[in-house]
Amino acid sequence: MKTALKIGLCLVIAGCLLNFTGCKKKADEAKPAAEVKAEAAKTAAEVKTEAAKTAVEVKAEAAKTAAEVKAEAAKTAAEQIKTAVSDTVPIADVQVEADKMTVEQLKAKAMEYKNLIVAKKAMIEPLVAKLKAIPLTEQMGTEAKGLQTDIAALNKSVSALTERFQIYYNKLKIMGGDVSGLQL
Repeated sequence: MKTALKIGLCLVIAGCLLNFTGCKKKADEAKPAAEVKAEAAKTAAEVKTEAAKTAVEVKAEAAKTAAEVKAEAAKTAAEQIKTAVSDTVPIADVQVEADKMTVEQLKAKAMEYKNLIVAKKAMIEPLVAKLKAIPLTEQMGTEAKGLQTDIAALNKSVSALTERFQIYYNKLKIMGGDVSGLQL
């Protein structure tokens, strides 16, 4: 009986050893599957990240291209409208230039002149207020004369700008363009 007990005990120990070693092998096999799933998840995350980066890069490139196109269009328009908005541009040059312009260009140029005229008129108002604040006894002084000179120069500039504005404005009306918002 002792021998049978020893054999039974050996079988139980062998069975336990086989069971443990067999479980270990199954665990080892399961571990690579878990690693494969983790790696697949990691790869999927990397693909999503890469796709997001690519989408952002494509959007940035499209925005850059759009900005370049707009800049090129603005440059072309600026080249087409060579004469700067100024009160010193000869009237003949303004008339020749206006004859070559499209409706959109005429409107843009007239708007530039209008904005400059409005800005110069706004510069006159504070000078007139300062001149009025000077007492009558000092109206012939250097400060008053300086203000009067500045006001006269600004009025002359506004007059010259208005004359040039009218050329673009009238040409725009003749061509049937929208002159709303261009009235002085």
